[in-house]
Amino acid sequence: MQTNTITDQTKAKSALDFLSLGFKDYLDARVLLMDGLCLQLASTTIEKYLKAVMALRGSMTNKHLGTALLNSVRQYDPKLIQTINNSFIELLVKRYDARYFDTIKIGTNLAISSTNVLAEIDFTVAEFQKRFSFTLNGKLAQTPYDNAVSKKDDRLLRMNYILSGQDKKAFLEAHPPHCYEMRLTEVYGLMEVEYDALQGRLEEDFGKAAIVPNTPASA
Repeated sequence: MQTNTITDQTKAKSALDFLSLGFKDYLDARVLLMDGLCLQLASTTIEKYLKAVMALRGSMTNKHLGTALLNSVRQYDPKLIQTINNSFIELLVKRYDARYFDTIKIGTNLAISSTNVLAEIDFTVAEFQKRFSFTLNGKLAQTPYDNAVSKKDDRLLRMNYILSGQDKKAFLEAHPPHCYEMRLTEVYGLMEVEYDALQGRLEEDFGKAAIVPNTPASA
């Protein structure tokens, strides 16, 4: 694991700004996911944490979450990118792109399990947090994440298997998710379904097909 102890004040301030903004999105995303709502803020959370990594290296970008941004960060911390679940990032990108209906491509489909996304974003943010150590004005500076942990902020601690030390599989099995599936088809238009699963389960692949029509592929 690569830990970055930052003493350059300009780089530290810029990186902390991205971490602060990313952490706000992260808390908002957690609250929504715990209520079974999904998912755009998880996308902006990861984007801002990636940009924090670039900022501490003195690099800025206007790229959004996607392959180009991941490749840029890979230059600075390849081990970090290796820890991130690629199918999770792909789901976040697809969900963020689907926020505008008139730009969704035929065939786009999403299958979202609230607690699986919650667990994955908790893991991913924790991996980012391990890599930051800041010194501002000669003193060790806490990140917003550190402050929330020390204050026992329920928005961060509740249903957080990382901070509670739970086994991920056991956590997911104990919390049946709310699920949302969407597919845009040429034949039927927009198809959507929401439901509460009877049982939770560990899923590492976030790219599973959603609402598969019992019709030819053109649907």
